[in-house]
Amino acid sequence: MMRKFKTVFLCSLFIILFLPLGCGKTIDEEVIQPVERMYNQKEEVVLKTAVANARQVRSALMMYASGSVDNEYPRDTEVYNYDSLREILASANLPQDMADLKWDPASGINYFSDGASFTLQVVAMTRKKEVVTATASGVTLR
Repeated sequence: MMRKFKTVFLCSLFIILFLPLGCGKTIDEEVIQPVERMYNQKEEVVLKTAVANARQVRSALMMYASGSVDNEYPRDTEVYNYDSLREILASANLPQDMADLKWDPASGINYFSDGASFTLQVVAMTRKKEVVTATASGVTLR
């Protein structure tokens, strides 16, 4: 009887000692990682949207220049905020608010143009506040 008890006890102890603690996923695997992935995906979507909208505005600026008398872009004295840019590029049907473009309204826009070229800089509404720059040659991130 004692021998059977010892054997059962040792087998039970062996099983208990070699079972992983928690017997399953950790809270990091179940909760934190999916939330981080979801947040990173959201940030990625916001950044891609901000860049795509900068490309749309770049295209509208290029169309503006091709339709102007002197083939010039609007000068920086004409574009002093988003509302003025939206009015100049009325045919582009830009949203009323910069936030809809996923550009940070608090940062505004930085527009520089001498008529022959332009630079438009906006800040994406992401955690890192990436700067999106549009020029006649393309759109870049910094």
